[in-house]
Amino acid sequence: MTDNSFQPTETRSIGPDPTLLLVDDDGPFLRRLARAMEARGFEVEIAESVAEGLAKAKANTPKYAVVDMRLQDGNGLDVIEAIRERHGCDRGETGGDRLSCQTRRRR
Repeated sequence: MTDNSFQPTETRSIGPDPTLLLVDDDGPFLRRLARAMEARGFEVEIAESVAEGLAKAKANTPKYAVVDMRLQDGNGLDVIEAIRERHGCDRGETGGDRLSCQTRRRR
């Protein structure tokens, strides 16, 4: 019998700044993801709208962010741009401190 359970072989360091902002208007998904990321060592802030995400990003700029691009009150890219501005990043910047985003497709 094959054991299909996930067994991590290494522990990856989050780094000295474990702050993570999650922005999504799907409340149950947002809370499940927040719990999962907290269990992995992140200090999680959640927001359910662009307005809330912008306020939280400006009050305590996170090192990491997972942002839904299509939110009811606007575009999640506005939150990403606010975080980039707070970190002093240019749009085309690459390297270890760049802010990247990954989108979750809606069905």
